[in-house]
Amino acid sequence: MDPGKHLINNRTNEMKNKKIKNLTYVFLLIFGLTVISFGFLSDDKSGQKPIRPLNKLNNTQESGKQGDAYRLFINNINLPLNRTGVIADVEIPPLPIPGAGGRFKGLNEFLFSSGFFLSGYSNGQLWTNAVASASLVEDYTRGRVSPQADDDPQMYVLTSQDPDFGPSWQDWKDAVILGADFYDGDGDSEYNPVDLNGNGEWDEESFPGAMDGED
Repeated sequence: MDPGKHLINNRTNEMKNKKIKNLTYVFLLIFGLTVISFGFLSDDKSGQKPIRPLNKLNNTQESGKQGDAYRLFINNINLPLNRTGVIADVEIPPLPIPGAGGRFKGLNEFLFSSGFFLSGYSNGQLWTNAVASASLVEDYTRGRVSPQADDDPQMYVLTSQDPDFGPSWQDWKDAVILGADFYDGDGDSEYNPVDLNGNGEWDEESFPGAMDGED
């Protein structure tokens, strides 16, 4: 082999490798800047973080209707969320704990912002939507796609401590109108929480399919 050609080939390969390495660095730089920019998208153009609105709450805890937002307490987890699908990045009045953010054991914040992500196909077309408030992505709105005059879109909450047939059970009627599930104990396809036998307790079906229970 001609030594001159061999030298030229080596130099050509070195130049190609150098270009590939430089392109790799450029790609990594662009990728890094993109990630960092998403981290700061929660700030407006002036560099100031936008103030989140203070959500209205229902002070009547016996009611299942909790207003614009709800602070979820489960064991040591304290997690605020609102009716448009934002999780953690939700300002709730300062009782018992001020400010937004998911917290562990009351003080340690472990989650700044989160939300729901959905995707699928419609007539063969891929679609996606999401809630990522830190990146100024909030695709959801409260209520149904085609709202009706008697709709009452807000946070509906049921707990195991709620009294049978109490206010939260009655409030759930409005949630069912919006599409919420319910247990159809009497099989009439309607949610009507009534204590049929007056014993003050909820009674399920005597056996599956009997349809003699209570909603």
